Amino acid sequence: MVVDKAVNVVNWFVVFLVGISLSGCKSQKILSRSTCGSRIISASPIATDILVHLDAKHQLLAADEHSIRRSQLKVPSIGRFQSLDVPTIASMSPSLTILDSSEDKAAAKLSELSVPTVQVAAETVTELKNAIITIGSATCNEKIASQVVASLERPQNAMRDTAVLVIVDRRSGSMADVYVAGPGSYVSEMLDSLGLSNALKTGNPYQKLSAAAIAALNPAVILDSSVTSSQDLSLLKELLSSTRAAQNGSIAGIKELEIVTPSPRLPTQRKSLASVVRAMKSYRASES
Repeated sequence: MVVDKAVNVVNWFVVFLVGISLSGCKSQKILSRSTCGSRIISASPIATDILVHLDAKHQLLAADEHSIRRSQLKVPSIGRFQSLDVPTIASMSPSLTILDSSEDKAAAKLSELSVPTVQVAAETVTELKNAIITIGSATCNEKIASQVVASLERPQNAMRDTAVLVIVDRRSGSMADVYVAGPGSYVSEMLDSLGLSNALKTGNPYQKLSAAAIAALNPAVILDSSVTSSQDLSLLKELLSSTRAAQNGSIAGIKELEIVTPSPRLPTQRKSLASVVRAMKSYRASES
């Protein structure tokens, strides 16, 4: 990972996803009895996003450092992913603390301190739906949760099949530490729901690939969520000049939180992804 992006949300997300893809995903699990109330702590960026979509932000007491909505909601921080401030969380006497499924140690410590907890996983669309239902139930927002889940169903109008490769992280100004979305990832599911193909068809959900490996895949479209500037994008096109995507002017930067990060905003994410791909020369050529 790029040191300069250590506190960036997408960098947290890539570190998290790579770890999950290597160890296997976990399902939602409740370690202690939770009760509905207005003192909820979210120790997961995705859980914070879900709470906002459930119209439960008024119930939020504090959130983790990586939650992009934390400063907007003006709530205090309770630490970072895999480095949560358990004593501070306990001192706030929350009615419920929502943790990522990988935060077993923090969950166990909180349980020992009689702090109600619920753990959720949300690395795929199915897990995202389950997380929304779980959080909705735990916060007494079941009706809204059901409505949000219903909005996540696949669109009816499929696009023309096109091989797309999505870079989720990369060292700025180079092709070092390049991570791409593979089969089974949230991004790959989104591509499939639109009728598009993931150019990377084998391996883990998130993989580190070299420029040569990407060139061998020869995708028709390449989308990069870590582009930092127009100069960085130009360099990426030059480094991948042998690919169909580069030769057809079909390499573009995307806003990582619009597409890469699992969110109840999935319908909007799909529209953003579809819009970007439709604008690519490779896609327009396939329609003619």
